[in-house]
Amino acid sequence: MAKFLWGKVFFNNTFAGYLRQEPGDRTSFTYDNLYVEQNGNPVSYHFPVRSDTYYHDSGLHPFFDNLVAEGWLEHAQIRLLGKRITSRFELLLAFGADCAGAVSVIDPEPQNISNQLLDLDDPKELALLTNRSSLSGVQPKLTLSKKDGGFYPTQIGETSTYIAKFPSAHHPGLIFNEYLTMKAFKHLLPDDEIVDLIIGDVQGQIEPALIIKRFDRNEKGKIHFEEFNQLLNRPSREKYEGSHKDMSDFIQQTPGCILTENYRLFRRILVGILLGNTDMHLKNFAMFHTPEGLRLTPSYDQVASVLYQYKTIA
Repeated sequence: MAKFLWGKVFFNNTFAGYLRQEPGDRTSFTYDNLYVEQNGNPVSYHFPVRSDTYYHDSGLHPFFDNLVAEGWLEHAQIRLLGKRITSRFELLLAFGADCAGAVSVIDPEPQNISNQLLDLDDPKELALLTNRSSLSGVQPKLTLSKKDGGFYPTQIGETSTYIAKFPSAHHPGLIFNEYLTMKAFKHLLPDDEIVDLIIGDVQGQIEPALIIKRFDRNEKGKIHFEEFNQLLNRPSREKYEGSHKDMSDFIQQTPGCILTENYRLFRRILVGILLGNTDMHLKNFAMFHTPEGLRLTPSYDQVASVLYQYKTIA
């Protein structure tokens, strides 16, 4: 009999429920009874706390699917598992201890990690051997912690507080582009929030990196947020399928959202266009879960992508 995958889901450090693979490529999420009794926080906008099981008919539910790594990190993680191809559920179980937001997914039977398929001459890939983080975005990146004034790749069991983005082989000057675009963005919207970022060095790495302070981490722990791709119930691969209007409609129609967030969203999109950012897809905008409702996170991932011949707005 085939063995079905399953994992434990945590909200911050509190056990929240079970994520399971079901027959027919379905998956399910069920809150733990104690978590329901204690009225714990919803792990997602789409998962109000209740005893009934949530089912998804094809693969991971979009909330969980968007927690899985993309691009360079996804491909490196597949090779870390000693495989050429694997499922997104397997990747989430293996590397879901330090995801975006406050939710983590832990494999009760952790898979073995191998360096056989890694590029051992690449210090970024070597750092992944002791790293269990999952990040979206296609360019090379690592999660970091700050110690004694320096930045270090996180180790197993650590919660990262920074992200390092490294130079891209396909897009020259990308980290400097993003740094300057974000600074220009802040100049044009001085009253809005952007992520804190610098160009700096990472311990053990050869190349300089764009080092970004995580807005979903503070001294108290993890801060919950969801990308609009999650809020609009789209899997990661469909991040270009929605529209900016879809985001605006969500804010307009969702209880707990305030209409001024639509104004902030409109200004961010307008400034992004003015700066040549043609890559403003649904994973590049997000909202915090707060006691008062959903609120926009600081702006991030602003890049003048038009310089790389991406002329059509996402």
